Amino acid sequence: MTSRSDIVATGDDEVLVFGASSQIGDALLPMLGRTGIGLRAISRNPPANRPGLRWVRGGFDDIGDPPKTVISLGPLADFSRWLGQVGGVHRIIAVGSVSLRHKSDSGAAEERTVAAQLAEAEQLIAQRSKQMDAQLTLLRPCMLYGAGRDHTVAPALRFALDRQWLPIPSPAGGLRQPLHVADLADAISQCLNGAGVGQTLELGGAERLRFDQLLSRIAEAVPNCQARRLPISAVRWASAIAAPWSGKLRRINRALNRANVDQLPDETLTRQHLDWRPRQFEPVQPGQTRAGR
Repeated sequence: MTSRSDIVATGDDEVLVFGASSQIGDALLPMLGRTGIGLRAISRNPPANRPGLRWVRGGFDDIGDPPKTVISLGPLADFSRWLGQVGGVHRIIAVGSVSLRHKSDSGAAEERTVAAQLAEAEQLIAQRSKQMDAQLTLLRPCMLYGAGRDHTVAPALRFALDRQWLPIPSPAGGLRQPLHVADLADAISQCLNGAGVGQTLELGGAERLRFDQLLSRIAEAVPNCQARRLPISAVRWASAIAAPWSGKLRRINRALNRANVDQLPDETLTRQHLDWRPRQFEPVQPGQTRAGR
């Protein structure tokens, strides 16, 4: 088991980060920046450089000379294609999603496609890593929150803030294990220090909550917000009717269809290979932050 604070030395090489502009990157880049590691981050619209962080304008096709260590926070399919065209990488940490398992038998064809693409990408990354004799860790987080950019907690918070009430579909007993992006960033930093080599690790937060409990916790985080329980059948029907005209409502409808199905990570290997102490689920309003541990 590795220390949280001692990040492995990388010599003269930078660590290359794809998907650095993502919600995971929001948490990871400052964390790694405090360790003194040199970072090269890729973005179509890069912000200004800062000490220890060099932004490069472009995408996968613009990186043909990778350093020895590469982190992928973005789409796995794109990363797997890029990895098949380069060499010289010794350490790979790639973030996918536990949706690979949970959505493989979904009633929605779109979700089954996503799961199949994740599985294919993981397989290609593993094959290429073996060919290069690179050390690979695959991370599969579950429901992420904390940066205000997710598709579940953040929209519910915004709804509650704007309207001072939040619908709670009932019954909705499927278990969730929401994971703060900063805890995922901590897992990545541990892997940079040598943890989890050769493993596929699933990660969740400290609490297992029913879907309706999760929404109630969000309502409690907003002052003067009322939680209103509604029959899930009626809410699902309404969202299904409007789904063809709204991507947001399609996501809501799919979430409601899974509201009574458990979607939990298997953290057996995670707890064996990481010093894994994620935080309790504590939703915050957009713009607020919680002090780090």
